Amino acid sequence: MDADRIIADIASAQYLRPTPTVGRKQLLAAGVPAHVIDHRVGRRLLLPVHAGVYRLAGSPVTWHQRIMAATLAAGPGAVASHRAAAYLHQFSGIEPRAEVSVQRGRAPQPAGIIVHRIRELSTADVETRSGIPQTRPPATIIGIASVVPVALLESALDDALVRGLVSCAQIQRRLDAAGHRGRAGAASLGQLLAARDGAQRWTQSEFERRLLTLFRRGGVPLPIPQFEVRLPDGRRVFLDFAWPDTRLALEADSYRHHAGRLAWARDHTRNAALASVGWRIIPVTWDDLVDTPGELLALLRRAHAA
Repeated sequence: MDADRIIADIASAQYLRPTPTVGRKQLLAAGVPAHVIDHRVGRRLLLPVHAGVYRLAGSPVTWHQRIMAATLAAGPGAVASHRAAAYLHQFSGIEPRAEVSVQRGRAPQPAGIIVHRIRELSTADVETRSGIPQTRPPATIIGIASVVPVALLESALDDALVRGLVSCAQIQRRLDAAGHRGRAGAASLGQLLAARDGAQRWTQSEFERRLLTLFRRGGVPLPIPQFEVRLPDGRRVFLDFAWPDTRLALEADSYRHHAGRLAWARDHTRNAALASVGWRIIPVTWDDLVDTPGELLALLRRAHAA
């Protein structure tokens, strides 16, 4: 039996960067005798991370390795969750923690690891990526709602929405299915979802249709949708609606419409570059279009007159 090959194979499978980490139970199950494991620990070929969890000598110490080691140390069925999973999903603003979830009554309490004992780990909420068991993005958002300030939760939620990792409906379904109502952070998360859900039912095509209808009825010249502008640095940008003769443009400016504050901030940086070459950008939101269309028409008439 080639014990070193078995150890290396199991370790490299845990995470493909690689950050080789192995559990004693894994090695025993694969046929590596206890005395062989102890011998390699004694020779410092296997370096203890937690009780019964080792990293291969010479391997780098990384957060991914620490998260993998935490899931092994917390026992069978443990998954990276909360801030650990948020870090693995690269949610904006979340610092990594050695944080795992296990079903109640099944886990030890390893030093340096935050262990959440929950009623049930649904298979719908768990996935394995690059060898690390972790909560899926919707369950991760629900998890961090209980451990981070609302500002960080909002940032992570908007980032996940922008990147298409979650939808408000997905998160709401998991909240309802798991019975999270009344738990820590559920109320704050519910408010954030409610603030975004109404806008998500609108589509870009619906927004464009209503806007052009308003222009026709109000006697405003029709703009060119998705007008391309080349900036001096060579970048190509597209304006939602433009009147190129007067370098006037109208842009959807609700961070809810763009599904996140990150995209909203990028748009403002782009608009500054457009202003530097003479474009005037008028922001418009869903509320402007639906609630105060007369004021929007008056604003556009003044802009054209100017």
